[in-house]
Amino acid sequence: MNWAYSFARRAERDLEDVNDAHDRRRIFEALDRFAANPILGAADVTKLGDDQWRLRVGRWRVIFEYDRPRHLILVTRVLARNEGTYRRR
Repeated sequence: MNWAYSFARRAERDLEDVNDAHDRRRIFEALDRFAANPILGAADVTKLGDDQWRLRVGRWRVIFEYDRPRHLILVTRVLARNEGTYRRR
């Protein structure tokens, strides 16, 4: 079953910091593939905490939460690996 994804306002601002069009395209392509088949083994996804997960896309980390009843992936942050991705914000 396909899932949808949406961006929290903070994640939208993070995407504005992704200056490289190639990196931005890779992030959206990875999210499209993951939403089409969100089985955890199908992508480089790791659980970070209670409800937070991480999708690795090259040097970028897409932090998200599942909204299972709505089949929605809520992207909360998009950060470069060297920007303290794993610190609580």
